[in-house]
Amino acid sequence: LQDIHDFDTQWGCMGQGETLVSPCQLMMWQSAVANGTGVSTRPHLIDTVTNVSGKVTKTASTEYTGQLFSVAAAQETRKIMLDNGKNHYVAAGKIKGYDIAVKSGTAQVNGGKEENSLLVGFVDDPDFPIAFCVVIENRVSGEIATHQIVQKMLDALK
Repeated sequence: LQDIHDFDTQWGCMGQGETLVSPCQLMMWQSAVANGTGVSTRPHLIDTVTNVSGKVTKTASTEYTGQLFSVAAAQETRKIMLDNGKNHYVAAGKIKGYDIAVKSGTAQVNGGKEENSLLVGFVDDPDFPIAFCVVIENRVSGEIATHQIVQKMLDALK
């Protein structure tokens, strides 16, 4: 940060303004929070390569990033997100059947008539280690919500 008193800098730190991040980046950060280490697993789009003869020539293996943030920050964020998931999504019946950790976000757009809605998190289950990120751009209040998409997605993956 060059000027912590700059309005655009402050707005950007809240995820507003010109802040840009991809859903894949958010899920990688969730990996570093979920495992409590601050180190993320790297995603792969292709897990095996097979040649024309049908022989597997390459199999992807788990790789990790460097330290994204401290262990203490990862563990505290994990605790906060698990509490949020339990208290505001599971207990409220918004997402059923999973112990989840979540962080939501909403940015008002088009003069407040619409919103960009975000729900990012992970399932706290070593047998079902799923990170997720759902973004709905230009959502009108009352339409489908991010938690509904997460529920359908997790049910389909399970």
